[in-house]
Amino acid sequence: MKLSTRNALAIAAQVLVAALTAYAISIFFTSGGEGNMQVAGWRAFRYFTIDSNVLAALAGLVCIPYEIRALKTGEETLPHWALILYYVGAVAVSVTMMVTVAFLGPIYGYPAMFVGVNFFLHGLNPILCILTVMFLLRGPIRLREAWLCVIPVVVYGAVYFVQVVVIGYENGGWPDFYAFNVNGMWYLALIIIGLLAFLLGVIERLPHRTR
Repeated sequence: MKLSTRNALAIAAQVLVAALTAYAISIFFTSGGEGNMQVAGWRAFRYFTIDSNVLAALAGLVCIPYEIRALKTGEETLPHWALILYYVGAVAVSVTMMVTVAFLGPIYGYPAMFVGVNFFLHGLNPILCILTVMFLLRGPIRLREAWLCVIPVVVYGAVYFVQVVVIGYENGGWPDFYAFNVNGMWYLALIIIGLLAFLLGVIERLPHRTR
């Protein structure tokens, strides 16, 4: 695929993800969420779904100026740090999608996972990000850099642990809306999802693999 075509498609996908993420967040502030995320306003940011989509959207917006420059010059100009930032964001929303399909869907029902703007956050945005990072962006990604994809999961997991386990819903913390602490198994959930993030990072770097 020609450089100009790849860059144009990447820009289109990144603008769409940013627009859909902004639209979804606006819905939470105007009419409230649906399905498994029936919250309103800033409480929406309690969900990794929202946080990971925001990360991916912002990373895409960071890349766009370099891709526009590439369209003008005909040369690859995406800095390595920008590629890695987008890569980490893409893997974060991939984790969101995989946890939705494999874990939350069977618990809460798939209609709840994909109703309204949840369809964008759990499905369309992750797919667009995966396709973009794997087939439209160029540049080397080292295997050890796949561990960077675990950072969003660990950071969110630490906050979730404090709010759900340490503070507890009865004391003003968060309810266990992801059901990660059922029977006190929060540590197992963190290990599994952390490994999932690393595995997805390994897979999504395959077109970029280098020594």
